[in-house]
Amino acid sequence: MLAAGLCSQVGYLGFTLRGGIGRQHGMYGLGLDSLLSVRIVIGTGEIVNASKESDPDLFWAVRGAGHNFGVVTSATYRIYPLTNGGVVQNADLLLASAQAGYVFKTFQRLRENNDFLPPELAVIAAIVFSPETGEAAVLVNLTYSGPVDKFNNLAQPFLDLNPIVQNMQTFPSNKAVQLAAFGVDSLTRVKGHPHSVFGANVKIDVATWTEVFRKTNALFKETPAARGSSVVLEMYNPEVMMSVPEEHTAWPWRDAKGYA
Repeated sequence: MLAAGLCSQVGYLGFTLRGGIGRQHGMYGLGLDSLLSVRIVIGTGEIVNASKESDPDLFWAVRGAGHNFGVVTSATYRIYPLTNGGVVQNADLLLASAQAGYVFKTFQRLRENNDFLPPELAVIAAIVFSPETGEAAVLVNLTYSGPVDKFNNLAQPFLDLNPIVQNMQTFPSNKAVQLAAFGVDSLTRVKGHPHSVFGANVKIDVATWTEVFRKTNALFKETPAARGSSVVLEMYNPEVMMSVPEEHTAWPWRDAKGYA
């Protein structure tokens, strides 16, 4: 098993060299931390095999800033045994605008106490336009590589918010990208649709994210053409990522609390 990203349209090398953040982040850390070696064409045209043992300075650089140092033509990765037999539990929930503040409070509680955020759990929220309500809503996606009874306990705080739409599933982990979050990945594969994506490391602050929700809702109301946009907040257990000393790679954000 390999750590994977959230979008099927991004190649695995691109995912790795830009950090590698996805649903297995809590179990395996950054995608770049599973990288063992690369074969890379550098600016002089020379082909270099870089690893911890061979050209370690270049290998340090490509793990976190690899897109600046050459063209990687192949890579070797560490792989992992299947977790939970290769099966994940998944919950997709759509919550009305009145529940937005409660969603972000739950996120903050998860971040402040890692006991509530096990490594096997990925927690993602997206501010989206809801045709059901005609305004902004919060789509919550929970994916858990563990038994269903434990997953139901982890999902309960979100289920208690009375979702407008609720979808609980079990499926193979290699189908999570395509099936999770109501299958939203299919929207990234529509030919001709614009897909401008911007990312940032963020803190989990209830007041700030409630204001982001309010402003996004106002945008949806004032500009119907913007209703295909969304603001996504991702959160994972950080312990594996933070166990790697900062000086081992070029990645400078191991203290990130969440991703937007």
